[in-house]
Amino acid sequence: MIEGELYTRLTTHAGTAALVGTRVWPLVMPQGGKLPAIVYQKVSDVRVYSHDGDSDLIRSRFQVGCYAKNYDDVKALEAQVVDALSGYADRTLGTPVEASFMDMAFDDYEPDVKIYRVMVDFKVWHA
Repeated sequence: MIEGELYTRLTTHAGTAALVGTRVWPLVMPQGGKLPAIVYQKVSDVRVYSHDGDSDLIRSRFQVGCYAKNYDDVKALEAQVVDALSGYADRTLGTPVEASFMDMAFDDYEPDVKIYRVMVDFKVWHA
């Protein structure tokens, strides 16, 4: 499952692990979750077909949300997420994975909870 591969990469990359440890969650951060943290979600899946039919190759688009209590910390986390995933390729696991930064990111602030957020988009090719 590609989500598991993404979780493993983000929790074992030295830069992201130093900042968030295992505070990496799919879809939602648990209430009262400690910051900084990462939340990821799959936005789409595109199956790749050839003249012979389904190639068993999928391009998924993921949004990775970086959350922190201040702007400097969220930007540092964003830089580590981009470092962890941009150009990442792993062919040693059961699912070959290749990720690339989609040059799409935006900064945000959630005033109700006083949290800074940066959303970063990646496309991930996998079987």
